[in-house]
Amino acid sequence: MAARPAFGIVRQLLRSNARGCSSGAPVTQPRPGEPSRPTREGLSLRLQFLQEHAAPFSAFLTDSFGRQHSYLRISLTEKCNLRCQYCMPEEGVPLTPKADLLTTEEILTLARLFVKEGVDKIRLTGGEPLIRPDVVDIVARLHGLEGLRTIGLTTNGINLARLLPRLQQAGLNAVNISLDTLVPAKFEFIVRRKGDRRLPQGYGGYPQSHRAGLQACEGELCGDARPE
Repeated sequence: MAARPAFGIVRQLLRSNARGCSSGAPVTQPRPGEPSRPTREGLSLRLQFLQEHAAPFSAFLTDSFGRQHSYLRISLTEKCNLRCQYCMPEEGVPLTPKADLLTTEEILTLARLFVKEGVDKIRLTGGEPLIRPDVVDIVARLHGLEGLRTIGLTTNGINLARLLPRLQQAGLNAVNISLDTLVPAKFEFIVRRKGDRRLPQGYGGYPQSHRAGLQACEGELCGDARPE
């Protein structure tokens, strides 16, 4: 039998009655007279290590080397307003049916669960996240999660100048702009937007993001570089 798609598994988790995911340890019912928590002898060395070193951070987000993973990336859409040579064919790709994608409420529920487990930084990605109609609302609602310190965004910059003031007001405090080239003709070739050499307008949000006081970076400086 083929493996179930990841989105189906996530959706099942979000809609299940089980709310907690704070530990990777097996849950057992104690016998009368026994302590409620598993004995140390019954735990593996790895779980002993997590118990002793991961608290109060969630064991669920601590790997077998004791590293605590507090950074979550969430894709808001698989759509994009560019057709970059290295990313997709000119005619585009078949898209996932909308009914199979995470809804806004499911995205926020997923974020809330991970923040509860210790995540303090969430980066919104795509596709191109700024073509999602409710992206500003999503940022604003993420900003309301207690314990979340950083809300970042990875974007191609095309819509950033128009949306940046609202995004910052909503709570966005980090921007990663994928910048392939500063040469307008090469930009047109890479992104397959015929006649569009409006590089300064397309990436106009980059200097503006500095003026807005956001954490801003481009390409390799942020670890999300695209090929030249």
